[in-house]
Amino acid sequence: MNKTIFITGATDGIGKATACLLANSGHEIIIHSRTSEKGKKIVNEILLSLLKKSQQARIINVSSMIHASTINLNNLQSEMYFDGDNAYSVSKLCNILFTHKLADKLKDIQNKLWEVSNNLVD
Repeated sequence: MNKTIFITGATDGIGKATACLLANSGHEIIIHSRTSEKGKKIVNEILLSLLKKSQQARIINVSSMIHASTINLNNLQSEMYFDGDNAYSVSKLCNILFTHKLADKLKDIQNKLWEVSNNLVD
């Protein structure tokens, strides 16, 4: 059965590879480019009611093996300094933390939320 799949962050890396694989398998793909973590939260909450109604719906949040281990809350928006590598790794840690929070919210719905840490993708 072909499915309609909504993918965020599918303009590059593992998101793009995933979108291409699923599209080549005959699924309809809706691509949303990378947004701030707030945008991802809104998308997931809007889709939450549909997720609860569907037997086969899933939320899969992709992180990275190079996620940060800490967040400097005094420089959360890079007000003091900007480091691209640090910003990327902090955003991936935020994906992990958000996924765990959402899992708590969805604890009554089993097997609907997945978090994937990717390997390097060419």
